[in-house]
Amino acid sequence: MSDKNAAKIVNLISSDCHTIYEVVVSTQVAIGGPIILTLGAIYICYELGFISLVGMAVFPASYPIQWLLAKASANMRKKSINVRDTRIMYLTQALHSLKFLKMFAWEKH
Repeated sequence: MSDKNAAKIVNLISSDCHTIYEVVVSTQVAIGGPIILTLGAIYICYELGFISLVGMAVFPASYPIQWLLAKASANMRKKSINVRDTRIMYLTQALHSLKFLKMFAWEKH
């Protein structure tokens, strides 16, 4: 297996683990979010009155900003994958070189 392939495999595995983590967190929020939102809205309307609904409207209004930030973050992540692949490839080459030096005892004492 070449160094470049090993670097890509390591990068794919780390990306997959991160994606699985994000799915688990998102699933919990998707299931519990509406329940908590409904109970919170009822409680805040009870405590502050119906004017509190104006304050709660700020959250849906901020979704376009969050969407733009998420899109920019995804673009930056795609660009960083190539840099990470190169870094892992060079690190793997360096470790193989050190192993080679140790194997033939070419280091000075």
